[in-house]
Amino acid sequence: MAKKKAVVEVRGMSCASCVNTVKTAIAHTPGVVSVEVNLATDQAFIEYEEEKVDLVEIAKNVSKVGYALDIEQAKTNEELQRIKEQFIASTLFMVPVTILMVMHMSGIMFPNMELLQLILSALAVATAGQETVSRAFKALFHGQWTMDVLVASGIVMAVLSGAISLVYPSVYSFASVGAMILFFNLLGKYLESSAKKRAAKSIRALLDLRPQTARIIVDGIEVEIPVQQLDPGDIMVVRPGERIPTDGILLEGECYVDESMISGESMPVQKNIGDSVIGGSINLGSPIKVKATRVGEDTFLSHLIDLVQQAQAARMPIQDNLDKVIAIFVPAVISLAVFTFIFWLAFPGLAANVNNYLSSILPWVPKGLTGFSLAAFASIATLVIACPCALGLATPTAVIVASGLAAKHGAYFKDGSAFQRLASVNTVVFDKTGTLTTGKPTVRRIVAFEENAEQLMYSMAKQSQHPLSRAIVAYFEENKKMDSALQLENVKETPGLGVLATFSGKTYSLGKPKIEQDVQQFIDPTDSTVALYDETDQVLLAVCALYDPVREDAAMAIEELKAMGIEPVLLSGDREEVVKAVATAVGIKTFKANALPEDKLDFIKRLKAEQPESIIAMVGDGINDALALRLADVGIAMGSGTDVAIESGDVVIYKTDIGTIVKTVKIAKATAKKISQNLFWAFFYNLLALPLAMMGAIHPVIAEIAMAFSSVNVVTNSLRLNRIKL
Repeated sequence: MAKKKAVVEVRGMSCASCVNTVKTAIAHTPGVVSVEVNLATDQAFIEYEEEKVDLVEIAKNVSKVGYALDIEQAKTNEELQRIKEQFIASTLFMVPVTILMVMHMSGIMFPNMELLQLILSALAVATAGQETVSRAFKALFHGQWTMDVLVASGIVMAVLSGAISLVYPSVYSFASVGAMILFFNLLGKYLESSAKKRAAKSIRALLDLRPQTARIIVDGIEVEIPVQQLDPGDIMVVRPGERIPTDGILLEGECYVDESMISGESMPVQKNIGDSVIGGSINLGSPIKVKATRVGEDTFLSHLIDLVQQAQAARMPIQDNLDKVIAIFVPAVISLAVFTFIFWLAFPGLAANVNNYLSSILPWVPKGLTGFSLAAFASIATLVIACPCALGLATPTAVIVASGLAAKHGAYFKDGSAFQRLASVNTVVFDKTGTLTTGKPTVRRIVAFEENAEQLMYSMAKQSQHPLSRAIVAYFEENKKMDSALQLENVKETPGLGVLATFSGKTYSLGKPKIEQDVQQFIDPTDSTVALYDETDQVLLAVCALYDPVREDAAMAIEELKAMGIEPVLLSGDREEVVKAVATAVGIKTFKANALPEDKLDFIKRLKAEQPESIIAMVGDGINDALALRLADVGIAMGSGTDVAIESGDVVIYKTDIGTIVKTVKIAKATAKKISQNLFWAFFYNLLALPLAMMGAIHPVIAEIAMAFSSVNVVTNSLRLNRIKL
């Protein structure tokens, strides 16, 4: 049965309890396979069986619990605008209500003043607060406890106190407080939404890279079409300054392209005929023609967008514990508010004494409150000061900012929990080729022992994607102008061993030398070696010596990792002399050579067995290292974002720069620190504020301001990740 994935906007969420309510409504819809809901981005990531259910039906179930799914994928600007309109509406009522309240507190009274305050506050709730109150009632009806329930309870209770005071003048009216609570609640939501929008700008920036139209050649004529109508094989015309519509191969023209939004590399990249180009990158040179190879959701940019969205939607392990706290948070706060109300009613004498004392030292506490009035005052404050929002935002906002910052530098997380694991890494195992070295080997010399050996070596190298094979092919094509390959049969490439093929009835192999003594006289000790054998007659036909320069930034990056308390290890399939030379050059003490893919897997297993408390990261190119990448606690796939790399690693480094690995580790550590800070302040705020509110020491309006500030503080603290020094 066909499964489909969708990312949709969710409207109306304000706390972690809202997230659980929306998630439950979606998950209980028949046909939904999995769902994750993100408070920080206001998005739901849904996988469903399209033969059983569609997004319209899912949206209906979400609507029943008081929220809305924007299945048309409207931008978050509309949600922000809606909150802004509600805030402005609340302001229109709050201003006259505040003036009346100040007059009342100053002893300036006029007939029916309290009735006017009540009417204005009730109108504010009925208009600007209608959505909040409606969601609260729907949540309660479905047995859900959300932040809206707390806020709406406080507002309604405040307005009701005004109505009661008209009948019983001894009761203090808090009607104006209801309007002010609503005002500051909406102000907090607006500020929080604005901050969340800034936090999520990375994914919008990637989405904005997608061109909307493309010019293709049809019957010799340029025709402009929507990008969605592109097919593989279409010939696209891209002018200077334009974005390349989709992934392709450069057919005509040479140019530099700007890939900075994808790789983090500010320097333009030169592209020649035959080179691959990425959709979304900018043509900085002359007009070019590009043959489309991948379109729609198959493009590299789409893969990167999926990676960022997956990382932002993923749950970190710490959130499981938070969910347990949040699940009981709102019911606990309501219970505390009820207890507070009953307590002050039961002890009116104590209430009067406490109120007299507090009002004498705290200017915002009204004087002369009766038992009922103090009970209402304290319980309203208790309801609105508690804030599960800050707890719910603590982790996802930090992950969103961090994933955007990592993407800016060319690193893409497949899994948000990888941030938490990478922050604790104490051992990093490096592959050599393409990681510590440039990954662009150069042929030093080729020694052939038979007449057709070079042609055969070129033909077999053409069958392999290994960096050494590509270097051999480039050498023959550039220096010997060789462009025609032999027609080989039964071609088989084995990672770590090389290529086997049949030609003219004989079997040949191209790969590592079988006996080192066969090739020692033809190579330098630090060269990598590829040997061509006639397997049928067991004869060595040719030897190729290649060298792969160490990256200029490798030694500095290794030193930075050491300074962070991380042990670097080198693990390579190359000869021991080569591996030892590279390890010495970059400052790595522990290394292993001659490692086949299964040897690398065993090496990681042994490390984990010997150091069970260690968190191990493996860095490789995602092809020969796929098994080791998956086994490591964190797999970091280097290279140009090949499909295998994207599948193998928890983190994909598009920019082949070892310095990016150091930056990514720093981002992960800074993210873990920010999450800890966010959680500390969220818990500290609630532990300090709730007892004071229950005592009647905090005015409900101040309580609402503090509640709103705590959520905004968590988001803005996460945004400070963008300022860390990398």
